[in-house]
This record gives sequence, C-alpha cells and structure tokens, in this order.
Amino acid sequence: MSREKTEMGRSDIREHLRGALLRGDRSATGEISRQVPMSELRLFRDELLEELTDQYLSGSCPFCQLTAVAEAACVLAESGPPIVCFGSLAGNSDDTGRNFIRMLLRAWGMPALDLGADVPEERFLCAVVEQKIRFVIVTAFSADDAGAADRLHRAAVRRGIRERFDLLLCGAKVPVEVQKRLQLACTDHRAAAVARWVVRAWRNG
Repeated sequence: MSREKTEMGRSDIREHLRGALLRGDRSATGEISRQVPMSELRLFRDELLEELTDQYLSGSCPFCQLTAVAEAACVLAESGPPIVCFGSLAGNSDDTGRNFIRMLLRAWGMPALDLGADVPEERFLCAVVEQKIRFVIVTAFSADDAGAADRLHRAAVRRGIRERFDLLLCGAKVPVEVQKRLQLACTDHRAAAVARWVVRAWRNG
C-alpha cells in the first residue's frame, strides 16, 4: 500500500508541475519547488522539455508554447560553474537569438556563460581556456555571421585548443560543406535542437 501511495504521489506531482509549466506559471512552479525535492522536479521538467522539443522541431508545437514552458522552467535551474558559453560574434549586435538560447539553456538547467553581442572571437577562446568551457554556441542569422564562426574556428586551431570544445551554430542554416569545415557538433541550426544537443552531451559525459 505504501508503494502504491508513493507512485500515486509521484504521478500527482508530475501532473501538477506539468500543468504549471504548460501555463508558463513561474509562481506555481516556484511553489511546487518549495514542497518537492528539486532532483525529482528536474526529472519531470526534462521529460516535458524532451517531449515539447520533439514536437516543436517537428512543427506540432508552437513557438509560444515552448517559450512559455522554458520561461517557467527557469525557476528550477541549477547553479554552478559554466559548462557552455554563448554569444554573437563581432558584426552581429542582435540580441533576439542570444536571449532565446539563454532561456532554453537555463530551462534545461545548463550552467551557461553569456558573452553578449558583437563579441570578438578572442573572448570565446579565453572562456574555453580560463573557465574550461566545453561547449561554444555562436548565434548567427546570416552567411556573414557564419563567416565569423569560421574565424573563431581557425583561431582555435592556430592556438591548438580546437579539440577542447564543441562548436555549435544556431539561427543560421549553413551548407553541409560549411558545417564540415567548422566541425560543428550539431548539424541542426535551430536553437531548441542546439540547446538539447548540448544538454545531452553534457549529461552523457
């Protein structure tokens, strides 16, 4: 009987959290987090994020729904030294893509360093060396931005540190030959796919 009650309790918690996240209700999510162990809530959060990311990438979940869930899920974010850095390279001052990837990474509980917009490649490389960043995400929306990522890649090769990090590009779809030249870790340019790829790689060691 005790086990049955425990399983029922888990089911109730999952549905309660799911409802709060789907509504984008940060307040309700925060209230639940004060009553239930965070480790358990994060399992349920990841379950929903996996489901919605699949749906979003297949076109069956609207952008606004994924955004609402991600915004509320940020309440459950972990803290710790950054594992990933992200930003837009010199010549790109747009904040939209950077803000979206920041929210997604935080929703997944990924410790991340926001380098900002219009950033020289040297700042990315310093983060890799000084903070042992494992994943570098460049937000890009044009061929010019992809060219800036190429300069980052080549600078890392010259310094002998390219093998220390995975490079990802989100926002701009680039040809397969460019993906190969940059040695991109994820071939999908969509932010939701990039964020999930990083999370899976991080958790799988």
